[in-house]
Amino acid sequence: MTLDLWDGVNDTKRAKILEGALRVFAEHGYGGAKTRDIASEAKVANGLVFYYYKDKQTLFDELVAQLKKSVLKPLDSETDDDKSIYDQLILLVEQKLTLFIKYPEVCTLFMDRIDLQPDEIAEGTALAAMYPIQLSTDELRDELLCSALNGLTYQCIDNHKRERGSEDSCIAQGIAKAREYIEFFAELESR
Repeated sequence: MTLDLWDGVNDTKRAKILEGALRVFAEHGYGGAKTRDIASEAKVANGLVFYYYKDKQTLFDELVAQLKKSVLKPLDSETDDDKSIYDQLILLVEQKLTLFIKYPEVCTLFMDRIDLQPDEIAEGTALAAMYPIQLSTDELRDELLCSALNGLTYQCIDNHKRERGSEDSCIAQGIAKAREYIEFFAELESR
């Protein structure tokens, strides 16, 4: 699976600012992040940050939107009508694990500030047509499954950091465990 975090950002300076912002927000949190530190990390003038973004909040909002887009992109490009909602959720887990391994700062930001909710996963993706039909009968089950998969993703990344295993092994273990979770929830749905 190929991964380009800044795919769709058509200006290299803007991409550099987002990359710098990612590192600074991950290290210092939103409150501790300073735009001058972001500019320094991006190796651009502080004024250029304000040329592209009116304030720190606007920059943070674009960064979060870009990160969510990167995580959800495979659901747009690699899904087909034959894949179930559960297969697509496995793809989402794989994408998050790949992203978090390649960009540990993204994992830090997601854990601290960003959590994909079921409606966001469905909105604007290939899941949009399937999601309400297949899972809307029990919204609590949707919330529990997404929360379980989010928790599983963070647990896999934490284990990967501690054990220093291979990236492929981490992803394979995460996908296998996600399949167990999904089978459990699919069984609940059939009752």
